[in-house]
Amino acid sequence: MPGAQSFKLFIGNLDENTKTNDVRPLFEKYGKVVEFDIVKNYGFVHFQNESDARDAVANLNGYVINGNAIKVENAKSRRAPNSNTTKIFVGNLTEKTRTAEVRELFEKYGTVLECDVVGCRNYGFVHLEVADNVNVNDAIRELNGMVIDGQALKVQVSTSRVRQRPGMGDPESCYRCGRTGHWSKECPRIWNERAGVGAFRERGAFIPPPPPPAFLRDRIIDGFRDFDYYDRRDEYARDMFERRYPPMGRGSRERPYPIMDRMPPPPPMSSMSMRGPSRDFPSSREMFTRRSPPGRSMSRGGGFSIQNHLKNLSRHISSSLQQSLKRNPNWGTKKPHRNIKIPLSEYLNMTDPKTEEILSPLRQAVKEQGDLVRQLKTDGAPDFDVKKAVAELKARKKILEDKELSLAPQLMSFDRAKMEDSLKRRFFYDQSFAIYGGITGQYDFGPMGCALKSNMLHAWRQFFVLEEQMLEVDCSILTPEPVLKASGHVDRFADLMVKDLKTGECFRLDHLIKAHLEKVSSDKKATQELKDECENIVVRLDGMTKDEMGAIMKKFNMKSPITQNDLSEPMEFNLMFATQIGPTGLVKGFLRPETAQGIFVNFKRLLEFNQGRLPFAAAQIGNSFRNEISPRSGLIRVREFTMAEIEHFCDPNMKDHPKFVDVENYEMILYSACNQMDGKSAMRLTIGEAVKTKLVANETLGYFMARIQMFLIKVGILPERLRFRQHMGNEMAHYACDCWDAECLTSYGWIECVGCADRSAYDLTQHTNATGIRLSAEKKLPEPKTVEITEAVANKQVLGKAFKKDAKAISDLLAKLSVSEIEAMDAELNSNDSYKLHLNSDVTVTINREMVSVKKSSKTLHVEEITPSVIEPSFGIGRIMYALLEHRFQMRDGDDQRCYFSLPAIVAPLKCSVLPLSNNQEFAPFIKQISSALTRVDVSHKVDDSSGSIGRRYARTDEIAIPYGITIDFDTLKEPHSVTLRERDTMGQVRIPLDEIADVVRSLAYSKIQWENVEAKYPKFEQQEATK
Repeated sequence: MPGAQSFKLFIGNLDENTKTNDVRPLFEKYGKVVEFDIVKNYGFVHFQNESDARDAVANLNGYVINGNAIKVENAKSRRAPNSNTTKIFVGNLTEKTRTAEVRELFEKYGTVLECDVVGCRNYGFVHLEVADNVNVNDAIRELNGMVIDGQALKVQVSTSRVRQRPGMGDPESCYRCGRTGHWSKECPRIWNERAGVGAFRERGAFIPPPPPPAFLRDRIIDGFRDFDYYDRRDEYARDMFERRYPPMGRGSRERPYPIMDRMPPPPPMSSMSMRGPSRDFPSSREMFTRRSPPGRSMSRGGGFSIQNHLKNLSRHISSSLQQSLKRNPNWGTKKPHRNIKIPLSEYLNMTDPKTEEILSPLRQAVKEQGDLVRQLKTDGAPDFDVKKAVAELKARKKILEDKELSLAPQLMSFDRAKMEDSLKRRFFYDQSFAIYGGITGQYDFGPMGCALKSNMLHAWRQFFVLEEQMLEVDCSILTPEPVLKASGHVDRFADLMVKDLKTGECFRLDHLIKAHLEKVSSDKKATQELKDECENIVVRLDGMTKDEMGAIMKKFNMKSPITQNDLSEPMEFNLMFATQIGPTGLVKGFLRPETAQGIFVNFKRLLEFNQGRLPFAAAQIGNSFRNEISPRSGLIRVREFTMAEIEHFCDPNMKDHPKFVDVENYEMILYSACNQMDGKSAMRLTIGEAVKTKLVANETLGYFMARIQMFLIKVGILPERLRFRQHMGNEMAHYACDCWDAECLTSYGWIECVGCADRSAYDLTQHTNATGIRLSAEKKLPEPKTVEITEAVANKQVLGKAFKKDAKAISDLLAKLSVSEIEAMDAELNSNDSYKLHLNSDVTVTINREMVSVKKSSKTLHVEEITPSVIEPSFGIGRIMYALLEHRFQMRDGDDQRCYFSLPAIVAPLKCSVLPLSNNQEFAPFIKQISSALTRVDVSHKVDDSSGSIGRRYARTDEIAIPYGITIDFDTLKEPHSVTLRERDTMGQVRIPLDEIADVVRSLAYSKIQWENVEAKYPKFEQQEATK
């Protein structure tokens, strides 16, 4: 081992194939090398002489070995415990605190050898070396409690030891594991870490065999899990545990998982036979079973092979499964989300007298509370009373809606777990970075999901951008802070959070307080006074400040609901992802939370492009980002999502739409705010009636609501599970005139998929005020009119001499004064010859008559300047996709193992499949001819010439939603050449000439004709055998 006086260098950026013999001779040229270690792609070298080490650094840093320029530098010091070095823990840091700031605090007390801030956990460690005459406790006492970035630091001596470098401590012990009897480079820990075993297991200890390959492991393990695939945390840990500690054959004891209960026994292996596939043509009963793994003939030969491993593994699993089946014959029946009842919508009136008799008192209770809310608002009651009444109204509404849904006739029984299994297996989408454990609220789209999303966006462009002649833009995702400050996102797009001080787990504060107070008030020992206090606090939560919520936390001694650890002080958590733009970090920005702001800031350019005319609409498709505290429910609540937004700019006094007459008779399901407050159900009426009665605010809003419903139905949303719900008064933004959400009924309940709001002129006005650039349009007047103009004209020369750099700000402020302010200034100047002008809250300047003059004139106007109102339909593409997949997930009658997605052809990932009946070589020219013809007419397709039966291949294509299948059979070889065309949903087949098939499929794929037209024109197909 190296001596205590040796000098250590760090070697980095080594190629993974670099060996000790490749590098050590280079360093030995500069002096005596005491020890040399390579660890993965880096290593350490110990020189006996310090000057030799410095020569090596000067000459070898950047030297190229195996194509990599290596990094050679002095290794960072790790002092021994008996030196003057102390390791200090620094806690309660903010996310803004940087390493340099912490280092600077400690440097006044001694030499900081090392300073590490763990940003994601808000703490750090400092290795401080102090002089003999300095007491490190004095430094700790002075720094403990010091406020940095708004938080009091927690400084104390670290409970962990100072990290040692090789050669320190006991010369007989290994510095890697602390044991004696071996050198560090011979430490068993290295061998076990490379083998994937625990850190301190000795060489020769048992190393578990590798897990089975993914295709079999998924079938053995994932299918038997009793949890929702997209909501797993402990399950991932269990999976890792079971891979590391599997049962070791007959008689061995399985190591119990330390956290969770045992898994339920798995199902029988009837669908997972290990026999090789039959060479005979399958029977009709076997035609749609999944293919088995490779047969015994593929694993011949001695020694270890993956086939032999699977064979032995399958024997062990089969035996275990048979025993489990005897113990629990009903395995899998209690798996979550297996049998979700989706009721008919409540807009189907409860015509059953018995049902109405049950619901009548609940409706009356909601109506009474709704009337009370209206009365309180009319009378100008205190805000607390209104909030309390609204909270009670929401509670009564929830009881009524739950009762309605429970009494409604069942529309279907839905197996969400089976659908999500299909989506995962066919890789429509899956959790991002799954091999690293996954990130909650982030998903990657696979080939089918990507194609589905692309087709949906293409249909959206056709339906809105092209048909409505909109102006499409593509704006930057990175948005500077001032833009979102003006829009209100910086100030209002935030929640209060608290952290578990030990684990770092975050909790949304209002949810935490509400849950805790509900638990307190439900306690049997709680007095009526305590219950009333808790109820009042919950009602006032929405308007509480950070200090008020913090006081409630302390009063009720709230702890972490998971660990019962202490919680931090409340802190603001902005739901936008913050970043710095540029290398200096001085320009703060965010990832955009919506695409709309990019359109608003470009309004002036868009208006010019449209030749200055209103109305016009701009559209944008792109990703937005929101740092959701608790993302859940698959694609419904995520952190990164695709939006398609429209901003329709129109005259605020003329919100008629020229094409409204085309949709006025279109029927829709509308759930108005009045009906919600009165306890009534949604209504079916035409959009023309809704606009006429002012249920919908104006024609433009009504027109877009109708178009939204048409689009959703076109892409496959079921109309009986679609409604529009109006925002109630307490939900609507203060600037909005009216707002409706298109909601789809899913197994999660009603979810908002599209919002359609009249945003008035709020956004353009905010950006005008922030920038001083008028975002307005000119409207031609029917007749010219004369107006009186009063303006303050600054004498820039005099202002410049008097106020220097502030002169421009004063001049700009004078230009923004209103007429009343100008007249008041003029009067003050006439009487006192001076006027105090407030530049901001801190600066006031005094101007005189020489610096400014007031001019009055008359002007004839031919145009009027107006700030347009905005009607905004906003589409959440991910939510629409999820609702679509759930609405269109089907199972064949009599065979619930045959699942498929009945997506409309316009959005289906692939439009057609090409399936030869067998591997007959005579079919090859026809496959090529058909594939080329489909490509020429822009029809996406998939050729499946695998050896499976035709029925099994039909099932595979149905599962990925391919609507049409072309089969090449032995009749295709005959003159005139023809093929069969199969439709997915009905499974009907017709015979079509070869030279017509591409045009027919294209017409079907783009809804030019319907399947019924094809069946009427071409003869039905009669089944034939696979061989002739």
